[in-house]
Amino acid sequence: MASIARLVRRFRWAALALAGNGVTMVFGVLAIWSRQSLAPVAAYTGPSIGLYLGAVAAVLSTALWARAVFTHPHGPR
Repeated sequence: MASIARLVRRFRWAALALAGNGVTMVFGVLAIWSRQSLAPVAAYTGPSIGLYLGAVAAVLSTALWARAVFTHPHGPR
């Protein structure tokens, strides 16, 4: 999707996607942290593999959008 945004010169949409993915990345890391800080007697303590996969996907997606935004030849208009 990043290459599509760059090809059609939709810089604003790519920047918005980058901002949204950045927020998602922060919330993903906070979700892992909050699951690790539960009381040991609580049921189902600790993050599952899904939280880790989601956080990694958010980081990769943010990196791809950042590359699309920051390598844009014309910059914001």
